[in-house]
Amino acid sequence: MMFEAPRWMRGPARYEDGWVEINRAEAETYDLMTVGDEAFFDFVAIDGAEDAVQFAQHYGLLRQGPDSGELRESFIVWKEEIDHLAAALGRYYLLLRAATGKKGALDALWGLQDTIASVFEQDAATDEELMAQVTMIIGGDVSAGLLNSPLALRGLVEYEEGALPGLFAFAPRSPHLLAHVYYLFALLLLEHKPLDMCTHCLRYFPRIDARQRYCSPECSQRRRWRTWDEKHRHGRRRKQK
Repeated sequence: MMFEAPRWMRGPARYEDGWVEINRAEAETYDLMTVGDEAFFDFVAIDGAEDAVQFAQHYGLLRQGPDSGELRESFIVWKEEIDHLAAALGRYYLLLRAATGKKGALDALWGLQDTIASVFEQDAATDEELMAQVTMIIGGDVSAGLLNSPLALRGLVEYEEGALPGLFAFAPRSPHLLAHVYYLFALLLLEHKPLDMCTHCLRYFPRIDARQRYCSPECSQRRRWRTWDEKHRHGRRRKQK
């Protein structure tokens, strides 16, 4: 039996009276397996209804898809899911920095001790115990998001151009987009990709180069422009004095 990739729906969207809606008449279905880790980072970066609409247009709704009776979801529910995943990603970011000795990272993790202690019977007594507890919490959060997402084995030749026969990869049978977003987070953790925070917009992003400081060329350009503008404004003020 051939692997049947899960399908999802995206299209023109709007926000009205607390709901994110997609216009079914103009929507299209697509293969969820074509969605890469940018969807995860786009999701946790949603900061309001306008961002949610853009996300829905590009990827779709979280749980309502092609077989749903209606294509609309409460933005309040979206916000709960965003906050939950963003908190998990934030803990992972601090964990990575603490593990590599970045200044202030361990102190920031200890600042989460009240939340962490509610999960375990015994409080962490050392830095190593604290980091172990944070690791287990992140694993539990992601596992809960993957609860109804069985895995299949898929030949790379099915979707990767130039792949050699005989090579395979695990592929999720995600029941909806939110489950696929959790799968993308799981891949990030399993592959141990370097993670950083954009110094301009404060968005998390997978770092490709050790010198990379921005999540996109647009943020890099905006930062350079802001630095240039501040420098010249400061120079003008000095001349006026």
